[in-house]
Amino acid sequence: MAWTRKLCAVIAYALKLAAVYPLESAVVREFAAGLREIVVVEEKRGFIESAIKDLIYGSGDAPVVCGKADPAGRALFRPTGELNPDVIAAGLARRLSAPRPREPVEAWQGRRRRDRIDLPVVARTPYFCSGCPHNSSTKAPPGTLTAGGTGCSTMTFFMDPKRVGDIIASTQMGGEGAQWIGMAPFVDIDHFVQNVGDGTFHHSASLALRAAVAAGVNITYKVLYNSAVAMTGGQDAVGALPVHRAGRTAAGRGRAR
Repeated sequence: MAWTRKLCAVIAYALKLAAVYPLESAVVREFAAGLREIVVVEEKRGFIESAIKDLIYGSGDAPVVCGKADPAGRALFRPTGELNPDVIAAGLARRLSAPRPREPVEAWQGRRRRDRIDLPVVARTPYFCSGCPHNSSTKAPPGTLTAGGTGCSTMTFFMDPKRVGDIIASTQMGGEGAQWIGMAPFVDIDHFVQNVGDGTFHHSASLALRAAVAAGVNITYKVLYNSAVAMTGGQDAVGALPVHRAGRTAAGRGRAR
């Protein structure tokens, strides 16, 4: 756990919790000492927010604690979905530019334009790492019906269809390609391409391949074999087979070239 200090219109500190349960009371109390307000940024329900209030409320100099709602009860950070950088920046800007406690509102309003907090947010579209074979393995002729899988191939959703084909909705991990079993009878296109990494394939997507073979649908699986679970840190793919054994396994399940 650590906190850093940054100077803007007000002095703001940031505390990053390495363990959220049980909450380390000494660290939280030391961090809260001398502060006027604590803004808790957490996804889903306000568990950390409630825990901090339980720790510090009751003392005479406890700061205001807010998170899911601001001190006036207005929604601040939503309790559902992902808190992306844009949402967090907007919420923090509201609190950092709010009138200070025990400060005349008239004085704050006169300074408001000068003290406004402008938080620049740079848009950066996710993309494959430099040198990753997914840069070339996901290429498809224009008009090809394709889909990404759980992991790095999901990023094809953000790419130009002229490069990666017409991407349709993804599935749960292990269902890569199985969606075509239900779709194929109802569309004019007769061929489907499914991208999947070797980590996902050996984890559970090989089951979807078995289902596609059993259903007799016309589908091409493009399995990227890079020997790593790349999107979550480059771990070894658990249960991975060498390329030649994976090929023989697929052949044994009835696949054709």
